[in-house]
Amino acid sequence: MKKLIAMALCLILLCSCAAAEEAQLMVRMGGSFGLGVDVNGVIWGWGDNRNGQLGIESRKIISKPVQVAQGMNGQDILDIQCGNVNTLFIMKDGTVYTCGANSEGQQGIASVKDRVLIPVQIPELKNIVQANCGFGHCLALDKDGHVWAWGRNHVGQIGDGTRQHVDTPKMLALENIVRWAAAASTAWSWMPAAWCTPGARTTTASWAARRSITSWNPSLLTWVA
Repeated sequence: MKKLIAMALCLILLCSCAAAEEAQLMVRMGGSFGLGVDVNGVIWGWGDNRNGQLGIESRKIISKPVQVAQGMNGQDILDIQCGNVNTLFIMKDGTVYTCGANSEGQQGIASVKDRVLIPVQIPELKNIVQANCGFGHCLALDKDGHVWAWGRNHVGQIGDGTRQHVDTPKMLALENIVRWAAAASTAWSWMPAAWCTPGARTTTASWAARRSITSWNPSLLTWVA
């Protein structure tokens, strides 16, 4: 009987530890606002909320951390990415939720004309493992190595060969991407030519405005690691 009780207690402790580890601790910074997830999966936010980037019904500026992202469970979130006035929630199941301004299509939902106050799912995005926000544009990477882009495109930062804003995610002509980054009006991505081993070649695609270099399509750069 004592052994059974001890085993039961161990099982309870293991389950409790597993539950406590479900939430991915994080803190993220946007244009003039911040978001974080605590050990209990509570999502906190503060700062500028005039465009709904904190994911609550109110559009008031929040001067101290309060619970935000209505309808979201922090234990289901893989990552949060903040843009200038918008927020992406990347979920553990590969879906992506969004809130905030949509002045240039950065919500990725064509039917939204102004802004999103309560986080909603972006229908086109599935199996997403990474996402990032630039200044009005967003990128997402799926598990198959495809890159999706949407939002502001005045200097070609979407990478689709045009300079028209994109209001729904568009898959770019890139394959086997393993890592990428988005800046204010630029994007870079890395393709696994040889997984960056010493002396191997690593292929990089770069597009949009970068000082004196401007390209509306991803162009390849290669160097020896």
